[in-house]
Amino acid sequence: MLKVALTIGLMCSLFGQPLFARGDDPSKEEKAAKEKEAEEKIKEFRKEIRKVKLAAEQCRLIRILAEVQHPKILTMLAPWLGEGTAEVRVAVAEELGKYHKDKLAATALLNAVKPNINNKDVILQIIKSLAAVDYDQSLPAIHQLFGHKDTDVAAEAIAATGTMKNVASIEQLLRSLRDLEAMETEIKDFRQKNPGGAMPPGFDPGAPGTPPPQLDDEAKMQEKE
Repeated sequence: MLKVALTIGLMCSLFGQPLFARGDDPSKEEKAAKEKEAEEKIKEFRKEIRKVKLAAEQCRLIRILAEVQHPKILTMLAPWLGEGTAEVRVAVAEELGKYHKDKLAATALLNAVKPNINNKDVILQIIKSLAAVDYDQSLPAIHQLFGHKDTDVAAEAIAATGTMKNVASIEQLLRSLRDLEAMETEIKDFRQKNPGGAMPPGFDPGAPGTPPPQLDDEAKMQEKE
């Protein structure tokens, strides 16, 4: 599955360079009206969220809050990526994925990778949302997830690079494909020499006890002035 995902991701990165249309900037009046609407949403959210305890109700309020896209609402949503149940975190990650090319949304999602690295449902949605936001500086962190012990997570990270269609992923995809092919060769050789023998953990990328990837300095968001 990973080999197929790597190949697809590589093809998308090679041949799919999207073009982005740029619309007219909103007027001062439109910005002011949007900010007022966002502030009203936040006020209502703060009042109602105190009354609910069930995750389903929290998710409902989060989605109502997120109906308006604004930096203030994004800032209100971001802390929920580290609070509450997996259901709540997934809902927040999904809403942040609607902030296309937004640096704040990408940063919030990237900061949530490590705390949720072993929560499969949450990390899968975070990866999907990073792909949807499509902020190029997210790529190093996504590349590191190619080596996640859960192959579904690794495959989702690979698919995300295909969605983002950035040539910067090509080298990493090729490297991962080579590593996977080398591992497949080692496993095949081991099985031929030890028919019926148990596989050593190091030969199995999904073996229990394989540590999750740790984000290094390259994977952190670089601030641009």
